[in-house]
Amino acid sequence: MKNILVPTDFSKQASYALDFALELAKKTDAKITVLNVVEMPISAAADPMGAPVVHDWGADFIKSITEVNRNKMKELSQKGDFDTQVEAGIMLDTALSFISNNNIDLVIMGTKGATGLKEIFIGSNAEKIVRYSPCPVVTIAYPAEVEDIDKIVFGIDLSGNEGKIVDDVKKLHDLLNATIHFIYINTPHVLTNEEEIIRKMRTFAEENEFIDYTVNIRKSTQRDSGIIEFAKEISADMIAMSSSRRKGLAHLFLGSLAEDLVNHSPMPVWTISLVD
Repeated sequence: MKNILVPTDFSKQASYALDFALELAKKTDAKITVLNVVEMPISAAADPMGAPVVHDWGADFIKSITEVNRNKMKELSQKGDFDTQVEAGIMLDTALSFISNNNIDLVIMGTKGATGLKEIFIGSNAEKIVRYSPCPVVTIAYPAEVEDIDKIVFGIDLSGNEGKIVDDVKKLHDLLNATIHFIYINTPHVLTNEEEIIRKMRTFAEENEFIDYTVNIRKSTQRDSGIIEFAKEISADMIAMSSSRRKGLAHLFLGSLAEDLVNHSPMPVWTISLVD
């Protein structure tokens, strides 16, 4: 791991994320860049091509806000050794461009979550970056320390997607020297034979050469709440998941388990996006 990006809006959650990144960077000798985006407001209207309309605030106003945030960055830089960048634009587009252009290996960001209609129709910035980032993302809602992470819950549904992120999960396991606790949530909508699920999970773990792990199954009405309940049950320190990259109505009605966890988990969530 060489390059870590920490998007910030100067909130306390963003501060928690930076603290976590600074600790991780000491462990990996990675370079940190803290990015602030002066967001251009988007109206509810769309242009003839269907793209959202961005308000014109005026160059002087944008320049003024950017200067204020650069001063905030100077204060923030007292926390440790990292580069800083302030840009004007749309948060998601700017962050994704920065990730691609700067060979970012990991994004660490704070999240306040999103609830109700905002969660359904808008979502949080963290949720959007989780959905589209080409590299893993760690989201943090509360203070967390890297050295305290020794139990990682890995949500698994045996759909085949798990195999696509095995290498990344094993790197996470090795980096943090943590035990992986595989969890399958048996919901009323898709009831399955528990003995068969346990057998498949063990086979998956053995075929992918996991050593320090457990396999678990629990019943719950919803997968996200079931995973969080299990994580609390075993006093886990992090949740790891793949995130589907659904778009449009598919995302509206089906959503993404990883994005639900980002909005609701009290512990850090490590995710990597997959194309559906």
